[in-house]
Amino acid sequence: MKHWNNRPFDVANLYNPAYLGRILVEYIDSYKIATKKGIPLEIIYVTFPLIIVKSLQKRLPKKSNAIFHKWLIENSDLKFNYFNTVIQYLPFIKEAIIFLLQRNIIALEKNTLRINKQIRKTLKSDTNEIKQTLKKASFMGKWVAKIDDSEVIYSLMEVQV
Repeated sequence: MKHWNNRPFDVANLYNPAYLGRILVEYIDSYKIATKKGIPLEIIYVTFPLIIVKSLQKRLPKKSNAIFHKWLIENSDLKFNYFNTVIQYLPFIKEAIIFLLQRNIIALEKNTLRINKQIRKTLKSDTNEIKQTLKKASFMGKWVAKIDDSEVIYSLMEVQV
């Protein structure tokens, strides 16, 4: 990662670890509520870009009763370059995870992340865009929890390790 001062202004604001960490906490919490367990780290790496990349986020279904593999078929063009998207955002995701771990907000146990300390869900300063992104993070946690299998998610998204 580039030193903080050497990042373009937009990148520093959109992908700063505190902001992404807040979204990640919402995602992890939603997954935990649905499954009663922590979310596997590898699921976060491959699905979190769907939340933080606006062009991808806009294509997510409105309701979590949508079937993941059916949505992927309907949006098959996303898979064309998705692995490169994952690679591009991986450093920002890792940085957010480290930020949360250092502050003891999340814990890493047996390759799964769980919430260690609750943070405020909403702030007075939240814009509609932030609220929408947090809502999508909650949605994604519930949606991915229905599959609850890293190998299946990777296979459906055609991501090869």
